[in-house]
Amino acid sequence: MRASTSNDNQLIGDLLWELRQFGYASDDGMIRLNHRVTDSREKIMNALEMNIAVARGEALAASLLASAALQAVFMFVPPQNREELLSRITAFVDDTLNRSGPAKGDAQDEPNTQMRETARFQAMQNLDAIARSFKGPSTQR
Repeated sequence: MRASTSNDNQLIGDLLWELRQFGYASDDGMIRLNHRVTDSREKIMNALEMNIAVARGEALAASLLASAALQAVFMFVPPQNREELLSRITAFVDDTLNRSGPAKGDAQDEPNTQMRETARFQAMQNLDAIARSFKGPSTQR
């Protein structure tokens, strides 16, 4: 290990001065990084939350438009055939989601499984609401 020189000491002093200017070091020379790392983590988390909110908004818009499109289609289907068409759509959604999963159990597939089950739940809720609309308005309040 080589001995430090006055040039090294000057570089260290300059570095500490810079660190103090940006809040990374206190006046006694203690270097603090945690608060800046925390700030960066918070910014990353805020950006992640915004991206998730955008993705959820896009998914909600797609769901609403698909539901509106299905309801429009059912307006052109004779009333006696609506339940049969709805049954076929339900079977298609269910079968497609079943086949999109892994061929064998995969412990690393949890996010994809969650996505498929969320899609199934949302789709079935929309299809159930359409089925209820065929029966007319509810008499309960």
